[in-house]
Amino acid sequence: GGKRDPTAFIYLTPGVNTTAGTGVFEGSGSRGGDNEIYVEGIAIDKTKAQGDTGNISSVTSVDALEQMQVLTSSYPVEFQGQGVENYVVKSGTNELHGSVFGYFRNTALDTWNFFSKSVINPATGVPKKPQEHQAEYGLTIGGPIIKNKLFLFASYDGDHYSVESNPGTYTVPTAAA
Repeated sequence: GGKRDPTAFIYLTPGVNTTAGTGVFEGSGSRGGDNEIYVEGIAIDKTKAQGDTGNISSVTSVDALEQMQVLTSSYPVEFQGQGVENYVVKSGTNELHGSVFGYFRNTALDTWNFFSKSVINPATGVPKKPQEHQAEYGLTIGGPIIKNKLFLFASYDGDHYSVESNPGTYTVPTAAA
């Protein structure tokens, strides 16, 4: 579950390795976790904290991004870190444009996983799927405020995720055991 994450695409870039479980990546030859994240050339992680695990998806929507740049070696002077992610946000133009999106996931549409049928609902005695509901929705809009001079671009991204814990079976030893 969770939101769509624009940083997921960096792992398709040659020379990128992941630092296990941290959400940060290693540039070619780095010791790992020393990457920097930039939006429009401005660092968004903490000062003196390279490899900050702050997720760019909390800053900007996937649909609001125009392009991304991943550098693993030979960095220009304006960047620091041993792995650089730079994201460029869309901008307004002389024409009105935008998008609307929605992504939906619900337990009713999911299949049984291998272990689910072993989870029995105690009230009915029938196997039960753990409940999981996810919806991500939003819109972008861009256009002119003053033709050829002043432009607007805006984005909204909403996310709702709820999951029911997967019940388990416990064996409690008796006093004799």
